[in-house]
Amino acid sequence: MMIPGTAQTLERCSRCVVSLLAALLMLSGCPGDDDDTIGDCPDGQLYVAEACNDEEYCGEASVRVGTGGTSFETVQEGQDMPIWYGSQGGYHVFYSVEMENLCPVVFVRISMLLDPGDGELIAVHEQERHVQAVRLQPQTSSLQSYWGVNGFVPCEYWPDDPDHGVSCPEGAGSLGHLEDFEIVMQVEAEDHNGRIAVDQKRVQPVCCSN
Repeated sequence: MMIPGTAQTLERCSRCVVSLLAALLMLSGCPGDDDDTIGDCPDGQLYVAEACNDEEYCGEASVRVGTGGTSFETVQEGQDMPIWYGSQGGYHVFYSVEMENLCPVVFVRISMLLDPGDGELIAVHEQERHVQAVRLQPQTSSLQSYWGVNGFVPCEYWPDDPDHGVSCPEGAGSLGHLEDFEIVMQVEAEDHNGRIAVDQKRVQPVCCSN
């Protein structure tokens, strides 16, 4: 014989258990729910990166050029870009890079391209670094960044800086001051699987920051 009210109590408890399990699943997150996971990757877009422990990426590699000496800062087309006076008496522009779908160890290549106004870009600085990028959420996302790369300004394009009396053998600003031109900031990232991504932004240099 069932005690009166027992059936209703069991039914309420069953609903409570189901609700609790659903809430726990929502909190924990299931593989495939995150935007960066590959559970729903379309055919032909899944890539297995053998050079970095068979990591799986969905889609092509991507990179974004940025600035910043201590973190990645987004760069917008046409924005003002500070020229920094360095502790050793030269000038530079800070570069940083944000990447997705690349291995953590990458070759980062930066270029500073000056536009003299005739349609032909002049490469005034280039360098390559072999670096360990910083994964922001390594368990769930391939988003990673690297920052604090100095894009050095060559002596002949040094800015007209009223706060520092600078000189150099080539003649400071002998070919024009950097702030009188637009520049194109370009970054390229390549991992050990040979996946490459490139981005660039045209910006306006501004003198000067210490």
